[in-house]
Amino acid sequence: MTAPINDIPKIDLVVPPSAGLEEAEGQASAAARHDHPQDGLALIAWWDRLEGAGGPAQACEDGTYSSVARYATHRGTTCLVRVNGGQYDFFYASFSRAADESEAETQRRPYRGAWPGRAEWHED
Repeated sequence: MTAPINDIPKIDLVVPPSAGLEEAEGQASAAARHDHPQDGLALIAWWDRLEGAGGPAQACEDGTYSSVARYATHRGTTCLVRVNGGQYDFFYASFSRAADESEAETQRRPYRGAWPGRAEWHED
């Protein structure tokens, strides 16, 4: 069962308006770890309102925030960090939940351990 997006614990974070996506994500990760020290958290999805884009790619195939939010909630998001009132949203899940999803995704790949942009390899 997945929680509606409004029921997920949210952290509102303010960063300088000049902060880019990477800087905002770094500060969001630190805030999430600070507020949820008992949970090992992993970033599972994000949204950049100014660019109208998010990730991972399968989360935003239709290019909408709702598809990213739906993806994240279905994968067990435990924390949402909203930066600058929604300029960026970062969705986090506990390590155990994210690891389960990552392993399932890896099993669907034609070459185990292959990621986009990296050389494909096999474990023997």
